[in-house]
Amino acid sequence: MANSADMDRLLQGKEVWNSWASAEISSGRTPKVDFSEIDLGQLSFKELVFPGSAYFVGTTFSANISFVRATFRAFAHFERAVFVGKASFIEATFMETAEFENAIFRDEAEFGSVSVNSLSFFAGASFEGDTSFRSAHFRDPVDFGNANFRNQAKFDRSKFDTHVAFLNTTFAGPVTFCSADISSAKFVGTKFEAPVDFSDSRFGHVPDFRITSLKVPPNFHGIAIEFATDTDHRGFLQRVLRRALQREDSASFRRLRQLAGEVKDHERELMFFAQEMRAKRFYETTGFWPISLNAAYDWLSDYGRSIVRPLMWLAASTIFAWGIIAATIPSQGALTPMKLIAALVLAFSNATLLIGSDKWALREEAFTILCGLCKPSGPHFGLLGDLLAYAQSGFSLLLILLIGLALRNRFRIGGGG
Repeated sequence: MANSADMDRLLQGKEVWNSWASAEISSGRTPKVDFSEIDLGQLSFKELVFPGSAYFVGTTFSANISFVRATFRAFAHFERAVFVGKASFIEATFMETAEFENAIFRDEAEFGSVSVNSLSFFAGASFEGDTSFRSAHFRDPVDFGNANFRNQAKFDRSKFDTHVAFLNTTFAGPVTFCSADISSAKFVGTKFEAPVDFSDSRFGHVPDFRITSLKVPPNFHGIAIEFATDTDHRGFLQRVLRRALQREDSASFRRLRQLAGEVKDHERELMFFAQEMRAKRFYETTGFWPISLNAAYDWLSDYGRSIVRPLMWLAASTIFAWGIIAATIPSQGALTPMKLIAALVLAFSNATLLIGSDKWALREEAFTILCGLCKPSGPHFGLLGDLLAYAQSGFSLLLILLIGLALRNRFRIGGGG
């Protein structure tokens, strides 16, 4: 129940209240204040300092209420509080846990630039007016489970350092997370009944949208999702191939790929596909050869996304073959510039066997320069050298196909899930 001494002190104004709070803090005391289960009406808590735990459990704020730039040095309890008018917590600081479970905000709720250093609980809260958490900073986990946002909700430029859970949360109005910085988030069971915008947001771990209901596909333009790895795993291969942090990460990327495909956002669809394939390693993709093929597809072409990567591999393999041919020339004599050019012609034609109709004449001339009167059809560089030529041709053909795949993906119009 409410403490009458706290009420008397509040009515004397901010200066009296904060002088008392400062004296208590200097003395090392942390007295609690209690305004529970009463109607506070037209009062202001703007810029007040609460030296100990603050209790507003079941309190009714029947008019607009301000906690702007208030400082809660210990636990802040607003469980089951009812805010009839506009509630403003702009730039408020919560140094310990903030409890708003089952609170009701019947008008606007402003938590812009709020700072919370410990746990935050908004589970079961009802936000009936426009709600803003713009530029809010949460340093510990936040729980919005079963909360209900009936109008517009804004989380633009908010920062969640650890984890935020929107389990079974309902957003009836538009939602924006533009330029938000979120370490980890779960939206499992969340209902988005209006557009949701994640443009230019950053996630330190893949967000979980499984079993999420969206009436309108989300906007993922400019989104950045880091591939979180299992740094505690000590296996050498798992470290080199970047084992995903959690088994369900591949399913989370798969869900994001599906959502991007629904809005024909092919660039994001390809990005999520690549992350999904990486996340499958050691969980869904197991065994030496399946994992090796997965990694090769990644390294050679970024899963069909990169044109530059296979081009670089193609150039590197051609230069390597050039060096092998130049080092194994069967004829005697000095290595002349003409012989180096001839070796380069052979290396290049090995890489492009399907391109050009005049390459056979060029190859014959190159063979003549390198080994005199020997026939182009016979072995000239030893068994290993000739086998390497076949290997180069096969590898180059694979790289050319990957370049074609990347070009097709780059200029593909639309795309499905």
